[in-house]
Amino acid sequence: MQLLGAASNSSAVTTFIFNVPGATDTGAQGINSTGAITGSYVDANGGHGFVRDPLGNITTFDAPGMPYATVPLGINDNGSIAGFYANLNQPSHSFVRDPLGDITTFDVPGSVNGTEALSINLQGAIAGTYTDASFVKHAFVRSPSGVFTTFDAPGAVYGTVAHSINKDGTVAGFYSDSDGVSHGFVRDLNGNFTTLSDIPWSINDSAMTTGYKTVAVK
Repeated sequence: MQLLGAASNSSAVTTFIFNVPGATDTGAQGINSTGAITGSYVDANGGHGFVRDPLGNITTFDAPGMPYATVPLGINDNGSIAGFYANLNQPSHSFVRDPLGDITTFDVPGSVNGTEALSINLQGAIAGTYTDASFVKHAFVRSPSGVFTTFDAPGAVYGTVAHSINKDGTVAGFYSDSDGVSHGFVRDLNGNFTTLSDIPWSINDSAMTTGYKTVAVK
């Protein structure tokens, strides 16, 4: 796994490579402002989660029940981690791991075919997506106390996914319309939507987004 980190001099970039001991594959998925990194790795027994502290110490973990795959995706500045886990040919379930290593699992009500936590903010609110009985995806926000808010973007027919949540509770993600075309969105804490021309993958605490845009090849 290669990690790129920008130094104080904007022209300088520091690169370092690490792997979880015993892993055949290591993937970093999230980093917080202290430099703690979370992600997943694969060994002979399946997929597992890890967190690497700023000093390089690696702690590995699995969601309860030793599932086939544990997939951490986001880490906040307190060290809380959100992600999902699954067994082979089974719906996914989500988890949040606190800084002491205690793991709480959860499913969104109505998530017959899986719940995937994708992002966690400083307060511990989690954003992600769940899949209903008709295999349509919907977005959710789980409050730090465990209360769920579910929503679909206006115009969504074939699914809504919440990729990222910032400290103010603003969510960025995408949805698919009746033609199967994807559009980006930002949803504020009051439920107001702004449609974007690109697909945001992340939103920061200033409500700036980054992502990708599909353009026609000429």
